[in-house]
Amino acid sequence: MAGRSILIIDDSPLVRDLVKQSLAGRNLDILEASNGEEAFALLKKYKPDIILLDVMMPDMDGISFMKKFNELGVYRNVLVIGLTALSEKTIVGELKALGVKEILFKPFSPAKLRVVIENYLKSKETLL
Repeated sequence: MAGRSILIIDDSPLVRDLVKQSLAGRNLDILEASNGEEAFALLKKYKPDIILLDVMMPDMDGISFMKKFNELGVYRNVLVIGLTALSEKTIVGELKALGVKEILFKPFSPAKLRVVIENYLKSKETLL
């Protein structure tokens, strides 16, 4: 998994820290953004393998982020995982329709997060 990177987009420093702790020792480069605009600034410089996207953020929520992200059209092979406390089927359905491959509900299990990420990175390596 060397050279792999993850972009965490969440307005909560506590959630970002939990994700970083959950992935410690996994040889991953971790980028952080506290909102959608910061994330897009980072995406101009980096192409992460995975984006962990908070759905409920001020200024630009996860759905708005995904719409803008998809308009760029250059991130087709980036796995987007939604992080949300919402369980409404309409929101989950809209996120999936916009390309979010996995949804983890807060509070999420760090072990589940690791499994989802490791499985994706392993499957991506077999495609190379």
